[in-house]
Amino acid sequence: MNWSKAAGDWIWRILGIVILVGFVHSPILDEPFLHPFYDAVNAVVGDESYVQKFGELPDQNASEQVRIQTHLAYVEGLLRTQGMDHLTREEQNRRLSLLDHLGTYWQAGQFPQRRDAVPQRRPCFIDDAGNICAVGYLIEQSAGRDLAERINKKYQYAYLWDMQDDALTEWVGESGFSPKELAMIQPGYDADLGGWGRVLYIMLPNGQTPCKVDFEDFVAFALAFNATPADPNFNIRADTNSDGIVSFPDFIAFAQVFGLSGGCFQVSGKITQAGLGLENVALNFVELDERWNVVTDSLGAYEIKDLPWGDFHIVPQKLGYVFSPDTLELRIFGNRVNQNFEAIPVQPLLVDRSDIRE
Repeated sequence: MNWSKAAGDWIWRILGIVILVGFVHSPILDEPFLHPFYDAVNAVVGDESYVQKFGELPDQNASEQVRIQTHLAYVEGLLRTQGMDHLTREEQNRRLSLLDHLGTYWQAGQFPQRRDAVPQRRPCFIDDAGNICAVGYLIEQSAGRDLAERINKKYQYAYLWDMQDDALTEWVGESGFSPKELAMIQPGYDADLGGWGRVLYIMLPNGQTPCKVDFEDFVAFALAFNATPADPNFNIRADTNSDGIVSFPDFIAFAQVFGLSGGCFQVSGKITQAGLGLENVALNFVELDERWNVVTDSLGAYEIKDLPWGDFHIVPQKLGYVFSPDTLELRIFGNRVNQNFEAIPVQPLLVDRSDIRE
């Protein structure tokens, strides 16, 4: 008997019980709930459902269908354990009805498929074939397909907390669920690009997707990818001209196949003090190296180019100043403009030199 494996299985089970008990006895509150699980099946609870059912995290061979169904079944069960004393009788009935619809939805297993080229998992409200997501289905069943379609036109790939829609806000308020509970339902889907999705999902050594200034990282990625020709997803070699060398032109050709030639974005904005631009402010990325660091020009403007997809934090720095905000958090899936800061001079400390002894 493999005792280490058995012990590991027991550890996972115990952790799962502790986590589940914590969920049952701790109300799911409405405070801000942004969570770092953007590459998991859900941005709030991550892949906890998969761990609960299979005793391990999903790997790249895990079935997308199984992951989505496992997550939705888990969340349905979890939400049914939550107390409803804070709800009116009408809200309680609506909540229970929507949970029944959720059960019907995940058991049918007809989920949307993403066709865009963004590599990270993210939601898809309604796909091109008309397949609707779990939260969209709840809206459809209770408020009608028209509302779901209107939301999809503005927010097809958005997380719920990014959707600014009055009709949606009203529906959430009447649903019997908190915004956090609905966000726990909303899955993120992997891209389905006809066999290319897995390649797009592979992360580079620095945790980002390929961008033209990341050539060294791309070489490492390409060599690792080319090392597994028996893989059923091995559809393209990074050495596009077959000369035995992974070169920069190979990278450009490779990137274009995956729609990544437009995958390098830029962020721009201005840093002002009392309405005037402040020059020579350094802007640094927490997650990236010095290749992306810039300083503001004489008008206080800055522009950071060639950014890959991802979640980043920009920190402005200049001696004698603090900044508002002190750190800017960005989710970059396109160009971002007007990312501005206000500089505030720091008053120098006054020293009473009469107490200084020689």
